[in-house]
Amino acid sequence: LTNFSPKFQAIVSVAGGFTLGDISDKDILSSTDKMLQMSLLSSIMTGNIATEFLDANSFLGFTGAATVVKENNFVIADYAVGYCLSKISVLHLATFLKDSPKLPTGTKVFTVNPTTMDTPQNRQSMPNEDPNKWLKPEVVAQDIFDVCNQKVKIENGWNKIYSCCLLYTSDAADDLLCVDLGGRRIIKKK
Repeated sequence: LTNFSPKFQAIVSVAGGFTLGDISDKDILSSTDKMLQMSLLSSIMTGNIATEFLDANSFLGFTGAATVVKENNFVIADYAVGYCLSKISVLHLATFLKDSPKLPTGTKVFTVNPTTMDTPQNRQSMPNEDPNKWLKPEVVAQDIFDVCNQKVKIENGWNKIYSCCLLYTSDAADDLLCVDLGGRRIIKKK
């Protein structure tokens, strides 16, 4: 098995999280570090994995956030500095990687960019909000699945910005043929 080298048609980083924190908070460094670990460093790891395990003419996806993109500019919400900086960094990473010669030939890099989504954690932390207005994880999971299976044709650098939020959970993908890599999903080539 030393020569075993599986190739995948898609590798998608769906890791992330949310932490409040404005620039005046005494724990801003730790909350920002947490967000960078969860979003940016996991995305860097995903890009690194893609250089070795992604097949030619395949897909590399990342999770940004709609709240940091306004009219083609990046914005930082004052109540979530670390979160916004980490998601902006993921979007910059995706932009950088879409033209990288280190990725296999024909790789199409894409991002999905949600805002607030219907998860048990969000329902618990925002009990006074209406979760019926939030994006269901299954919707975004289906979009990712459709892109990776070429049911939806995309250009390299494609960004989908949702009008409500997503946290892509493993429950939404349990019926897919995939390998779990600690919070990220890799859809195997059929």
